[in-house]
Amino acid sequence: MNVLGSEPEVHVQPSSSKIVRKEEQDGSVVWLMPAKKMPNALLLFGLVWSGFVGFMLLMMLGGESVAIPMLLFMIPFVAVGVGMLYFGIRKMLMESLLVVHASEVCLIQKVFGKVKQKTLKRGSKIYVERYVAYSQNEQPVYGLHLHTPNGEELKFGSRLSRDEVGWMLTQLREELSEPVDAQAPQASAPGYAGAALLEDQAPLEEIEHKALTLKALPSGGFQLMVKNKLGLMFLLIGLTFTMIMSLFVFADSLGIENADPVPAFLAVIFYMVGIGLMIVGWGRLGRIKYVEFTDYAVKIHHTKFGNARGYQEYSKSDFDQCQMSHSGSVNNQPRYQVSLLGEHHKVKLLHFETIQHASQVEAWVQQWLG
Repeated sequence: MNVLGSEPEVHVQPSSSKIVRKEEQDGSVVWLMPAKKMPNALLLFGLVWSGFVGFMLLMMLGGESVAIPMLLFMIPFVAVGVGMLYFGIRKMLMESLLVVHASEVCLIQKVFGKVKQKTLKRGSKIYVERYVAYSQNEQPVYGLHLHTPNGEELKFGSRLSRDEVGWMLTQLREELSEPVDAQAPQASAPGYAGAALLEDQAPLEEIEHKALTLKALPSGGFQLMVKNKLGLMFLLIGLTFTMIMSLFVFADSLGIENADPVPAFLAVIFYMVGIGLMIVGWGRLGRIKYVEFTDYAVKIHHTKFGNARGYQEYSKSDFDQCQMSHSGSVNNQPRYQVSLLGEHHKVKLLHFETIQHASQVEAWVQQWLG
């Protein structure tokens, strides 16, 4: 059984590994992870998908008459194939450079001449763990997950072998075993003004993420901004569901021989499910929730594509506890939700978030409740 956390530590670099480790004169340590330049599952599947779609297009274009609607119907399938080929080639040619400096950890990735860089400040403890990136042939493929208590994170290494991931895990834990206290954020530092909600309580760290931000307000209190992340997922699943069903329904028009006809009632059910998912996705797409915590109230603003879509306000006395609970998993990694609870009211602040972000939000709300 491959249970996350049960893998043995690897203290010696695997003999087949091409990772280059170097110690610089300034004390930083660098690991160069060269491009694999070997076909991967995504690239191979993209080739098979594109070959099938290309064959279907040739069959359609070779017919006596070409239905324009059917050609338009094939465009998303072509786009999916091109997307898989792009990301497969990108994964095959990507070079990565990890730098552990006295004040930060920097991940630099280069592909197609473009450089992407992400940095973690070493102001607090940095945790290094394995995570399951995806599964291949019913076996987990591991990567490395670096994260801080305030929710900042780096994920990489899914292209490495299992032994390379184990070796890098040991190396990074040794290098990052001690935090750099001098870099720890102080209450008087820029960006932390007003973080202390009460004079006798220590300030908490803010969160700055693409889908979640939490910041102290100069006038006191704090604001939570949550972007809906599930809208696009529901929309794409519904669209894919509908397109696949259409492939069976219009099999004769596409030139697929010996295709069994789909019963009308079954087609209607599948179309209703696909359209329903797209409606749900569109309803969630572009939605942002702003929750402002003041000394006496909770104010919630809802927007969709920048337009106001709702407002609620509750008294602080309406709530007496904050609860964090499990709400699902992604790649075998648990996700959590945080809710405000009272005798007559329940307000869900966020859901499907990592343990780091959920714990941080819970700490702010617990301090606000006093």
